[in-house]
Order: sequence, then structure tokens, then C-alpha cells
Amino acid sequence: MKNLIITSICILIHLVVYAQNFQRVPNVDLKGGYLGFASWCDYNSDGFLDIFVTGEDFGGDFQHAELYKNNGDNTFSESTITHIPRVIYGDQCWGDFDNNGTPDLLYAGTRSGSPDANITKIYKNMGGTNLSEIPCSIPGLDACHVEWVDVNNDGLLDIYYQGINSGNQFDLGIYKNEDLDSFVKVETEISTISGTFGNFSANSAKWADFDNDGLKDVIIAMSSASDFRFEFYKNLGGFKFQKVEIGLPQLNYVRLAVGDINQDGLMDIVFIGSTKQALTSSDYSADVHVFINNGGLNFDERFKIDNVGAFINTLQLGDMDNDGFSDILLYGTGGYNRKLLIFKNNHNCTFSSVSHPLIDSELGGAQFGDFDNDNDLDILYYGRVKNPNEMEVTYLYENKSTISNSKPMPPDSISFWAQNDNLQFNWNNGNDDATLPAALYYNLSIGTTTNPDSLVSGCALGGKLKTVTTGNMDQAHTFMFSNFPEGRYQAKIQAIDHSYNASVFSDIFTICFKKTAHLLGDTVSICEGDSVLLNAGGSYPGYLWNTGSTKPAIYAKTCGLYNVNLTHPEGCISSETIFVKVNDMPVAFLGADTTITLNDTLVLKATAQNATYLWSDNSHSDSLSVYGEIEGTGIHTYWLRVTSEFGCITTDTIIVTVKNTSGVSSADHPGIKIYPVPIRDAITIESNTGIKGKTQVQIRNVQGVIIWQHCLDQLDSVQKIALPSLIKGVYFLLIDNESNNFHKIFKVIR
Repeated sequence: MKNLIITSICILIHLVVYAQNFQRVPNVDLKGGYLGFASWCDYNSDGFLDIFVTGEDFGGDFQHAELYKNNGDNTFSESTITHIPRVIYGDQCWGDFDNNGTPDLLYAGTRSGSPDANITKIYKNMGGTNLSEIPCSIPGLDACHVEWVDVNNDGLLDIYYQGINSGNQFDLGIYKNEDLDSFVKVETEISTISGTFGNFSANSAKWADFDNDGLKDVIIAMSSASDFRFEFYKNLGGFKFQKVEIGLPQLNYVRLAVGDINQDGLMDIVFIGSTKQALTSSDYSADVHVFINNGGLNFDERFKIDNVGAFINTLQLGDMDNDGFSDILLYGTGGYNRKLLIFKNNHNCTFSSVSHPLIDSELGGAQFGDFDNDNDLDILYYGRVKNPNEMEVTYLYENKSTISNSKPMPPDSISFWAQNDNLQFNWNNGNDDATLPAALYYNLSIGTTTNPDSLVSGCALGGKLKTVTTGNMDQAHTFMFSNFPEGRYQAKIQAIDHSYNASVFSDIFTICFKKTAHLLGDTVSICEGDSVLLNAGGSYPGYLWNTGSTKPAIYAKTCGLYNVNLTHPEGCISSETIFVKVNDMPVAFLGADTTITLNDTLVLKATAQNATYLWSDNSHSDSLSVYGEIEGTGIHTYWLRVTSEFGCITTDTIIVTVKNTSGVSSADHPGIKIYPVPIRDAITIESNTGIKGKTQVQIRNVQGVIIWQHCLDQLDSVQKIALPSLIKGVYFLLIDNESNNFHKIFKVIR
């Protein structure tokens, strides 16, 4: 009922209409991206976003994909880059895979609509003057999604792809960046669907750090003619993934966007899709869903907008009105809904429709980007328009908002922590006039003085991003660089608001790094209660352990990873790491001291697993028999020493009194016994007839201090009692009934 109420309220809110002032830029009429796609990218690093467009343009002789240079005066001119094939039903992504500070192009689609015409290509940016194709073995794709992403945190952008391959089969995979323009496919635990190209098939995915652990997770929408699936995978590192159920509906024809909707420092998810396996051009039954991230990879659907479009759509988040909150830009083609839709963020996880002057079109898309550098988001718009004439267009609409947007301030501190051959970078919050500090995105650059992006590329020119992005760190405040190289480097970072307006980079922080020398070894084992000295040597100017100690050596007695950062005389840092394993003590319990007669035999049992035994008579079996007749009357002491497979030793002693009587007495006490032994979370007391009247049950430690007690109206013949959580050790269990003058003491272990 709660979800129904929320949905009803959301629908009412979204009917409220706001206006946003966008004006078409005159004299910018580029070749149309009908059935194709377009994007922003400062490919020539001059500080202005350029335009890349591909698709069908029946009136413009679209022989190849076009790259239009931004002239910085609200005009664009065709570049001389003309060798990129024109494709449709494809995808592209810009990213600096070779870490030279310039964006490279990952590009896929079909040249004609037939599977054998599918291509996937990598174009390397040659200093902003040309894009050079490099060889790759990635399958040619159609109805696809491609994305640059550093999956394993080694500072190099890897390739993720999914779609319909040249064999007309669904395909999905990851190619690891091996540096030097080389990519190798890696195996993953991501399960896939099967099937061929379907009517308007749509594949999409988004990589983002949803749990702020420094690793990019992925949400995947797969689609073929016979199957579809919508799933979330957590990145475990090292190209390992864990599927996590976050409540996603099973949808087809999905488009995705991610960003911090409510400014709480967590990446949320917005998506649109249909429940149908196959669509026709008259369908428009697709809803926009807003999933809010509550932390710990727990998501709630807070808002839904019904029936806004079904397929061939684009979806993006961006702060169009400079209030600090991300709005929704949706281009949809489905049924009679063939137009651009904008939804304003109401600051409470709900959205309202926004009126705008953009014309209707179909089979195109729209992208936010600040092409004129006035710190607000403009719109790149493409598709086939019907009026006044049917034609393919790519237009620019300038944001005429009067609300100013100041650039954020970058974090003012970066710290480093070495762990073996890995180096962790940490930073504090940036600041902004409209976006809360916790909600800012971050872009990290690590490199040398000659190439500041050689290890991690920020792909930015000062305070201007070369692509429209949330930065390479999303909202994380930490980045663990795997296998960091030795040498001297510099790091800097910038903050990004929800208008993709970036701060200048922070001051440069320098680092000198050395590989580990393995002074401490890998693992050391100790027994519970013991400690071990971890000594990193005494010749370094500085020490800092993860325990906070600044001494050369520390004692460790708890299980865990111990790491020390060493400062070398020349100012470099390295680290030594060792895992301390604490082994449990073995069980050695012979029961309470007891009495037997000359006619009795008492069998003492050793119950520890994977252990060796030594008894007081120097025997090594798992039991020792005490014969009253052989031992004779008197008091006798027996002991057992148990040694675990890890060398941990526990000893127990029992005193057995042998009497010359005919009475029967056992280790369980006459007439009453307890089990199980050792005790666990509950214990059962069993007696012949039970005990009437109030009975007190206590647990005392070896010092006699009461640590738990329980009062019963009477003790049944079989009485089960729940016990508190106890640490391992020896205790005494007391049963006391004053009215019947009944007192029993049992020695027990936990």
C-alpha cells in the first residue's frame, strides 16, 4: 500500500509544468544523426566542446561520421577527419585509454543494418589533429553499448561491450587494457543471455562506484530477439564480480543514467524500459523509474513517470537550471510520443515536467553539454523532424538561464597510503555554491611533470572537462591504485558539480614510491592469547603503522592485516604488510572433579579435532581409563595436554577420588547431568525426578564472580535453558535449590 501511495503522489507532482529557456543557435545546422548518435568531446584540447555525429542524413550525403570543430564563437566547422565509417544502431564513448591527456574514441554500429556490416573500432587521438585506428579483436556490434572504464584500478581504461555481434548473436565482454595500444579479453562472472537481433533491440549499461569503495560497479540491461535481463553487479576487484539483487524490474529496451539525485553522496539510478519482449512503432508503454541509493547497495524506487516512450531513446542527468540538483533529459520515440522530454528535480526525489521550445523529431537523441563555456548546460539535439519539411537535423539549443553557476572549489588535501605494491589516494571534500560538498563528483590526475596524466588521466584542460562526465572517481574519496610503479609522481584533483562544471585542479601533491621489500613476510600464525613482535627494522627516518604506532616494531595479538608505511631517507615511501592469523585454542575438557568406587571404571575422553594428545601416563590415545580397583582408594590427579594442528596447546586436570563404598557416582554427578559439553548457546539439565521449588542457575567465572543467573519456579526433569554469549574459557555452572537443600557445581568450558 505504501508504494501505491507514493506512485500516486508522484504522478500528480509530475503534471506540474515549469518552463526552461532554451533557444536554438542560429546558423548551426549539421548533418542529421537519424538512427545514429551524437556526442560532445573536446577532441582538439582547445577548451571548447566539439561535436561528433553519425547516422542517416538522406539530404546531406552522409558518407562518413562527422567531427565538427567548435570555433568558440557559436559556430562549428567540419574537421578534416573523414575516415571514420558512418554507422547506425550503434554507440560510442570518449576516453583517454593511452593516458596522454586527449580523449580517444570507442565506436561501434552497423554500416548497413546487416550483421556482417557490424563494426567495433578504436580510434587513438593523435594530439587533437587526427584520430588513428588501432587494431582490435572486439566483435563488430549492432544494437550495442560500449564504454571505457578502469575496471581493475590500474589507471588504464579497459573496454566493456555488449550487443549483437557479426554472427547475429548476443555478445558481452571486457577487454583489459595491457598498455601500448593492446587489449586482451578477460573472463568474468557476468552471466549473459542468448538470441539474435530483435525489433529495435536496445542494449545499455552504466559503470559507476555505487558504494564509494573506489571500484566501479555495473548495472546491465541486456536485450535480444528472444530474451532480456536487467541486473546489477558489484565489482570485487581483479575483474571479479558479484551479482546483487537491488529490486530492479525486468525490463527490455532500457536506457540508463546515473547520478546523485538527492545530494547525499551516493550514485542513484534513473532508467526507462518496457516489459514487452517485442515492440511495434505504436508502442509507448515505457515508464521512467528513479531508484535512490540508500547505501550498502540498497535502493528504493522513490518516483515513477508513466508512459513516456519506449525505444530508440537517450537518457541523461544534468543540472540544467543551476540549482545544484540533477534534472532528467529524455529523448523518446514510441507511439505518438516523439519528442524531447525534460523533468525538473524538485529536490525531494520527485520530478516535474518542463516546457521547452525544442521541436519534435524521431529516431534521434539529445545530450547535455556546455558548448559556449558560460557554465550552464546546453542541448545537442538530433533526429528526423516532420515540420516544416521532413528532414534529418542536428541542432544546438543554448541555455538562456539567468541563474549563474560558479565553478566548484577543489579538495585542498590529498594523502597517500602504501600497501605493498599498491598506493591508496585519499582526499577531502570540495565546495560549491549550489551542490552540497558530499554530492560533488571528482576527477583525479596522476602522472609525471612531463605528462601529468601518464598514470591516471583526468582528460581535462585546467578547469574544463574534455568530455561530459562525472569524472573518473564519481563520488568516492579514495582510490587504490593497483601495482603502482616506482618513481616520483604528482597528483592533483578537481571537483565537478551536477552541471558538469569542473573546478580548477588542486595544488599538485608529489609522491615518491618504492616497491615492498617483503621484510615482514606474508603471514604469521599465533595462538589465541599470544602475541607476536612485528619488526620493520630500525634504519628508516619514519614509520607509520595502520594501528597508529610510529615505532619500528609493534606487538600484534589480534587477527588482521598489519601494514607499516616506511619513509626512506630520500623522502620516498614504501610499505610492508603481514597478515597475523590467530588460531583458536584446542578443547581440553575432562569434566568436573568426581568420585568413584573401587568397583567403578571412569573413561576420560579427548574431544578436540585435528589434534594430538598427551595424557598424564604419557599415552597418546583419545581416551584414558581410570580403574578404581587399580588406582586404589585416595585422591588421584590426571591431566590431558592437547596440541592443535597449529601448535596451540591447552591443558586440563581432573581430580578423581576413589572410595571403598558400594555407592554409584559419575562424572555427571549422581542423579543429574548437563549437556552439551562444551556448552553453547543453550544447555539442558536432566534429573531423575526434577526439583520442586525455586531453583537458581548461575554461571561464574574462575574467580567466582557471577556473570549470569536465571531463576526457575522449579527444575523439570528435562530443562533447557538459553545461555548468554560467552567468550571461550572455563566456567562453573551452579544449581541451587535452598528449599530442598540441593546444591550442585559443574565445571564447564565454552
